[in-house]
Amino acid sequence: MKDGGIGVKRVSLSIAMAFGLALLVTVSVFASQDRIEGRPLSFRTGSRAGAYFWHDNPVGLSLRTTDQIGVHHEYTGTITTDGTFINISPIQLDPDDSVSLDGSGQILSFDFHTFSGVDGVDFEIAGGTGQELYIQWDGRDIPVARVYLGRNSVHPLYDPMMFCRDDNDDCRGNLP
Repeated sequence: MKDGGIGVKRVSLSIAMAFGLALLVTVSVFASQDRIEGRPLSFRTGSRAGAYFWHDNPVGLSLRTTDQIGVHHEYTGTITTDGTFINISPIQLDPDDSVSLDGSGQILSFDFHTFSGVDGVDFEIAGGTGQELYIQWDGRDIPVARVYLGRNSVHPLYDPMMFCRDDNDDCRGNLP
């Protein structure tokens, strides 16, 4: 009877350890993808000049630019995917701002002249493995210290930035 009890305890302990190890591996695999989850806590109209990018359910993906009072920057760039852009919603665009989609439905271009307000776009992507975001700031590559990703305002390693879908193990993003 004692041997049977010890055997059950060993099996239970082995299952618990295997489950814990599987959970640890799963968390580390998806950890980098979580870095764009949630609106950046540092984002406010007229806050630090830069580009803010995040994913939120049920809205999808969001890109916003803002500048401090009395400051003007032009943010241009593209978001490219191997999926298809859907539900594109420009946010607070002025007459000289634009958001456009190419004929393939896979390249979204933007040109925002941002002062102390906010310009941006919300969108979703159907299918695909992820997206690449390329931003220029006044005609030059944006300094990565001026890009804020996800709720913790993480900076990417470089521009352009690659973001992968959670379920895509073949895609390699460039988050720190």
